[in-house]
Amino acid sequence: MAVPNRFLLNDGRGFFSDGELVLGTQGISCSLVLDLDRDGDPDLLQNRGGNPAGWFVNTTRQIIAADPVVGGSLDLDLYSDPGNTVGFVLGYVRRDFAVPGIGWLAIDPASSAVYPGVFTVPPGRKVRVSMPVPNVSHLRGLQLQAQLFEFDRAARPRLGNVWAVTIQ
Repeated sequence: MAVPNRFLLNDGRGFFSDGELVLGTQGISCSLVLDLDRDGDPDLLQNRGGNPAGWFVNTTRQIIAADPVVGGSLDLDLYSDPGNTVGFVLGYVRRDFAVPGIGWLAIDPASSAVYPGVFTVPPGRKVRVSMPVPNVSHLRGLQLQAQLFEFDRAARPRLGNVWAVTIQ
């Protein structure tokens, strides 16, 4: 039995609206959610039964960072509406390190979260936060994840996208 396609658009702030008119309801044989433009946010690719595929790019980003370099800095760009309060949680993806003479050291994300502060978003909609990356070669390959949290002027909390980087 064929049923009409239904797709809800996420505005990136936790609210959804009906996107049925944008995508249509006929001729779509499958949909894939993947990161087509490699920006860390999920995008939508649709096969339309022999017609050109539809590509819908997620352009709402709340946190962006480039891969940091050992001895450099981790620069996080936090985006929100001016006047909102934003902050972020930064943690390590679980990683086990061999420690000669001792054994294995497991870095667990549950115990490595960092809360560097909260910020009021200026008129330019972006706050940049920089943190030094120690000049320690063993950090190369370590993955970090960050997630934005924001409070709008009505003090409603929202969580943003999760951004992952790898120390180079």
